[in-house]
Amino acid sequence: MHVRVNMAINYDHGNFAVDTMTLGFSLYSLEDMKLLREYPTGKPTRQFPKQVEFGKEGRVLVDSSDDGTIYVFDRRTGLVMDTLHHDDNGLSQAVTVSVLLP
Repeated sequence: MHVRVNMAINYDHGNFAVDTMTLGFSLYSLEDMKLLREYPTGKPTRQFPKQVEFGKEGRVLVDSSDDGTIYVFDRRTGLVMDTLHHDDNGLSQAVTVSVLLP
């Protein structure tokens, strides 16, 4: 069986985020692989891997969902900072972040 997993690594803060394919995303320590926090995006309707990215110098996690919503989480607290609605019936599978240069 072949399983695809999406993850993002934040070397500056020593952690990585991974799509659990069950209820959202999880943050782990790079040093000891300890679970640090979970970021729920709702029960999936399909078992597709969804992407997660760090933004704002690792302070936020941006991730996708099955319900057409992109979530922006505070990495430390796990609170939803913002949501971006894409489609009522569509899968939001890929996300990216960028840095605006002065």
